[in-house]
Amino acid sequence: MENYQNVPSFTLGALNVTPISMAEAYATFANRGIHCDPVILASAKTADGNSLPVPPGNCKQVIDPTVADGVNLVMQQVLKTVAPAWPARCPATTTRPARPVPQ
Repeated sequence: MENYQNVPSFTLGALNVTPISMAEAYATFANRGIHCDPVILASAKTADGNSLPVPPGNCKQVIDPTVADGVNLVMQQVLKTVAPAWPARCPATTTRPARPVPQ
């Protein structure tokens, strides 16, 4: 990674970030700190119809769930201020029990 210390516009989003990278980052918070590599295939087949394996998401806990929950709460508060009629949809704030980290 390059050194962006001398790039004042760094925090304004002056660097190139793909939409999939941004979605991947926010999904980690929404998933209570579990990061999964993006996989855009549901299935794959060869020309003769044989199924090919889909790569795994390599999911692992990278942020403590309570820290991720705090980030989710902060992001929800921003939305409540800016767009109160549109509540945030975040899995970490539902009544669904936490899932174990896939192995």
